[in-house]
Formats: sequence, structure tokens, C-alpha cells
Amino acid sequence: MNTLAEYYALASDPDAHIPEDERAAVDYARADLALQRAVAEERPRPVGRAVTWCARAREVLLIARELRRCPRYGEVDFALYTWLAYQRRTADRHNGFQVAVLECIPEWSWACQDDAWDTRLDEVLAFVAAEGRPPRSRSEDSSERQLARWVERQRFLDAHGNLPYARAVAFRGLAQAA
Repeated sequence: MNTLAEYYALASDPDAHIPEDERAAVDYARADLALQRAVAEERPRPVGRAVTWCARAREVLLIARELRRCPRYGEVDFALYTWLAYQRRTADRHNGFQVAVLECIPEWSWACQDDAWDTRLDEVLAFVAAEGRPPRSRSEDSSERQLARWVERQRFLDAHGNLPYARAVAFRGLAQAA
């Protein structure tokens, strides 16, 4: 896998030898360069799947740089949010250039749901460490109630065999810590 700079260099050099497995990535880099030139020269945007993908990625990058993180649901229009989700779901179909572009998005994660789950588990562990007990669902503190509901939901999923194995192992570790 190459860096963005390497893909752009290959795309800019008409005499470059491009390995067969990198051709699609270099084609996307060429499309992105054509898009950048069109924008700079105030010409109509070129057409094609690669150009459309690059334009969408640039839109996300601009928003992400402003936010200093990957956009979340409700912060961008729904079409852009679903485009991001689709990029994660189809990660195995991306070429090297697409992977490099997506990984330029601040706080990009290929598995954001796993990251969110891990963060919530860490919050529960921190609560247990600080309080010496698991969170209570009848607490007056709303954040404690949220943690308790999360724990109850994970316990339910685990009991019914619906918690993925890695999560189940981590969650059972929480029960031992409490």
C-alpha cells in the first residue's frame, strides 16, 4: 500500500510503471487530480465513478477537518452519513488510494460501532473503579442510569447468545471486576 503522495506521484507521471494491483488506485488518484484541477480552474466537474467518489470524500474531509474528527449522525446530511457507513461496510472492496484517503479523516475508524462499544465499556469500568459497585438503574444520576441500562442490555444480549464473542468475553470481565 502506498501513501497519498505516492499515488499522486504515480498518477502525475505518464511514464510511470504501475503494477497491475495498483492500477485502480492510481486511476482514482488521477480522477482526484482532475477534480482538483477542475475546481481550481472553475470548470465543470469531470464525470465518472472515481470522480464522484473523490468529490464525496473531499466533502467529508472538509467537514472532518473543521470538526477535527469524523462526522457523526446528525452533523452532516443523511446521504453523506450513509456514504460514510457504506465505506466502512465495503472496506474489502476499496483500492489503496481510497483506503489512504479515508484514513486521512481525523479519528476515522473502520469499526466505529466497536469503538463506541469499547468506549462505553471503559466508562462502566471507570465507574466501577471509582464507586466500587456497578451502576444502578434507579440512581438519581442520569449518566449512571444510562450506564446501568447499557450493562443490562449487554447482559440480556449475552444471556441470549446475541453478544459477539469478543464483546461477551470483555463484558464477562466486567462482571468479575464489579
